[in-house]
Amino acid sequence: MRNQNDNIKDSLGQWRDIAPRPGFEDRVWRRIHAVQVRPVPAFWEECRAWFTMQPTYASVASLLIGAAVALGSLWYLDGGGQQQASYEFSLLRSGTITGTYAQFAEHGGRR
Repeated sequence: MRNQNDNIKDSLGQWRDIAPRPGFEDRVWRRIHAVQVRPVPAFWEECRAWFTMQPTYASVASLLIGAAVALGSLWYLDGGGQQQASYEFSLLRSGTITGTYAQFAEHGGRR
């Protein structure tokens, strides 16, 4: 019993050879050599080209970078979030409800 592969082989076996036109290979090689290879631009060159072509985006990007630097400077000058930690521990000082409870729990209910 014949399967589909045998039918395909028979069909391909009937295919007649096709000869390319004279000089085909020479024309192909001429076209290959005629293509000029362009160097891949560096990342910074791409960025510069994009920003010079899109001045609106460049303005927005510079504002965002400036805002990030300003916020980072303020955060650094503020102590990097250390004030928040001291505020949280101020709730455990004696004289507050949580501070009294912490002392009570630490000493096992005795003063």
